[in-house]
Amino acid sequence: MDSRQEHAGMTICFSLNIHSISYRTGQIDLSSLNEKGVFKAWNNYEKFKSVYIDKETKSIAWDRNIELDTNNLYLQLIENRLNNRRAKS
Repeated sequence: MDSRQEHAGMTICFSLNIHSISYRTGQIDLSSLNEKGVFKAWNNYEKFKSVYIDKETKSIAWDRNIELDTNNLYLQLIENRLNNRRAKS
């Protein structure tokens, strides 16, 4: 699935590059969330780009209404890597 969307003649990518403390890196596609519930705020791409790590919860956040658990993102990263390896086999 491509995480890019056309918006006003621009290609917008709803993905994050993740770097974990265990030296795992990769890209997480968040485009499936873009049009759902609180994630509709990402229709303003500036909002999507305002991502930060919440110091209190250690989650990846955009505000108090939009937070993603880093453990779940890490598991998705591992799953993506396994799927990529299987596809190459």
